[in-house]
Amino acid sequence: MASFWRTLACSLVFGISYTAAHGGAGTGTEYPPLPLPSGVTASYVDTTNTSGLVFHYLSAGCDPSNTKPLVLILHGYPEIAYGFKDMLVPIAEQGYCVIAPDQRGYGRTTGWDMRPWAYVDLKQWKFENLVRDLMAFVWAIGYTEVKCVVGHDFGTIPAGWAALTRPDIFHSVVHMSVPFVPPASIPFNLTSTPTPPAALSTADWTYADVEYALEHLTPPRKNYQWYNSQPSAAQDFLNPTALNNSLHAFFRVEWYLKSPAYLAQFPPPHELASSDPAQLAQVPYFYVPLANQTISEALAALYVGQNASPSEAWFPDADVDVYVQEYTRTGFQGALNYYRVLTSPPGPLTDDGILWAGRKITVPTFFLGGKYDWQTYLVHGALENYNQTSTDFRGSVLLNGSGHWPYIEQTGETVKYVNEFLASL
Repeated sequence: MASFWRTLACSLVFGISYTAAHGGAGTGTEYPPLPLPSGVTASYVDTTNTSGLVFHYLSAGCDPSNTKPLVLILHGYPEIAYGFKDMLVPIAEQGYCVIAPDQRGYGRTTGWDMRPWAYVDLKQWKFENLVRDLMAFVWAIGYTEVKCVVGHDFGTIPAGWAALTRPDIFHSVVHMSVPFVPPASIPFNLTSTPTPPAALSTADWTYADVEYALEHLTPPRKNYQWYNSQPSAAQDFLNPTALNNSLHAFFRVEWYLKSPAYLAQFPPPHELASSDPAQLAQVPYFYVPLANQTISEALAALYVGQNASPSEAWFPDADVDVYVQEYTRTGFQGALNYYRVLTSPPGPLTDDGILWAGRKITVPTFFLGGKYDWQTYLVHGALENYNQTSTDFRGSVLLNGSGHWPYIEQTGETVKYVNEFLASL
């Protein structure tokens, strides 16, 4: 009973009812209509009995017969399915049913645990459970296989794990902006001794170890993924104090700072020399901020003397307003729970990955990013090692006019390369 009242109190903080937060069929939740382009439809499907979620999704080119091959597009952080609205029809015109859902923790998809940081059930966000979400969703909309799953940013993780673990369902994969990192290998051919070891082995490294090393740099830094996992992060994003507490300013400035409009002033992103955490000191402060900065402080410091207006051409204020509307309603914690699983030490949230240690993606794989995106290189060797990650790697393209947001910075070029990859299958 106490947990019920905690959950109810949390939901009321965000201005939504307990029923809507834990949505399901018949909740009667009403949302403002999304300003969608012609040919794009918003829908819901109830997968409460399989994943616990009622999915909200956008679609184009689909019909009741479900005979067209399915293309599934997954957003990252801090994004929503709405961001892909201009990609759906140009891909659907090639004969596909194209769908972009709001993932667990985001947008108008409901049913996920909305309790505060200290109480939330993180098992819901385990990577294997994200694949279960996708399978439940695909079955619910009348399909048993996916021609291609496309993931942007954090969306590359469920997309990659889906292709890795269920290639019979997810027949190809496109990773956008963030290279996929496969499950860690298991220690191999360890030394045997006739007596018990004097000392137990420990993990080679953890996110906590990386964070410790970054904090001892001059000046001290921190990894954004670690920051996103902390109890204060959700409120820092929701109330960006250094940006006048304006969510609109947060989205505008972050999208601008990760685009060529800002990054073209500096040496281009490049592969880091090693996986030593000290190498991350080369990375801009929006990925590796100063240790004492909040996200809004890091963005505001970088934005001094800058003008974000060029980003309005590809990220208009009307679209920013939709992001503000959606995150004001849901808050950020549900989306940030993905990072908490990612940065967890060895234990219940990560140990199932051992089941897939050494396994490669066996379906056709393609990487698409932007030449001005540092995110491509944050994990040393991830892009260069795709031939070890996938047995059928079809290559990579880095768009010259893009940073972290190729699907909106250069929608036409992004669609072109995705369609070419689909045609090659």
